[in-house]
Amino acid sequence: MIVEERTAAYLRALEPDMPCYLEELEKNAVADEVPIIRKDAQALLRFLMRARRPKRILEIGTAVGFSCMYMAEYMPSEARIATIEKVAMRVQPAKKNLAGSPRADGIALLIGDAADVLAGLAGGEAVYPYMEEHGDTVLAEEIRTEKCQNTGIVGETRMEECRNAGMAECTHAAPGAGSGICRGRAAAAGQGKKLQRDVSWEVYLPAGESSLWQDGAFCESYDFIFMDAAKGQYMNFLPYILKLLAPDGMFVTDNVLQEGSIAESKFAVERRDRTIHMRMREYLYELTHRAELNTAVLPVGDGMALCTFR
Repeated sequence: MIVEERTAAYLRALEPDMPCYLEELEKNAVADEVPIIRKDAQALLRFLMRARRPKRILEIGTAVGFSCMYMAEYMPSEARIATIEKVAMRVQPAKKNLAGSPRADGIALLIGDAADVLAGLAGGEAVYPYMEEHGDTVLAEEIRTEKCQNTGIVGETRMEECRNAGMAECTHAAPGAGSGICRGRAAAAGQGKKLQRDVSWEVYLPAGESSLWQDGAFCESYDFIFMDAAKGQYMNFLPYILKLLAPDGMFVTDNVLQEGSIAESKFAVERRDRTIHMRMREYLYELTHRAELNTAVLPVGDGMALCTFR
């Protein structure tokens, strides 16, 4: 523990009770060994929701929806939150949980690889410089994606020509109330040969036609971004996050201290954990040394990094 357990337990005892639906979801997630934000991290998120009163929130890493629903509980009534998840085994529970949220009308679930979704939202190219630099074969070269700007109508099934000329097709919406799919093409040039892959993500609106996301305005800037996703990919996500973050927005990253092992030499870390250890240290260095960022790394939960533009 980063904070002595007896002190942490006392501080947790001071916290007000969560709504029953969140307590139940937290209990089930812990029982199923699904990683969710810790109690003291919850307290900080609640404080930030109430103090900053963000209107547009982006979450990277939905899991089963706990942190999304937690932020939704404390965000302003007119606010909305988009959350990204790609792991198939998490998506179905997330859909069910988000649909049961009292704030479901303000929630949108974007289902797909976070790098692809973020690149689409940011209107740029999905480039993996970290992977290229370190010789990772899967994402070794530049990958280009074209975002879909067709807002479509959720709740009916139809084919539409996307306004973005680079898009192969756009389908709004897939069968089932509150869901839609945007499909685009991406090309990667890898080691002397052309590679083609389809990039697609699904947009699920748990409130269906009553959703605040009916306008499909996912590509606008966000005044609060929360990331708790694949730790080894944070450096890849960062350029898109900074493009999507509003000038007066805040960006929060969870689990940056890795149970305190981040301060250890890589030789003191188990071999299987060394890659993430190295990448997280580089990520923290980047956050704390970028000229345009104000950054504070707090020993809250498993470590949280808070960033704003200068």
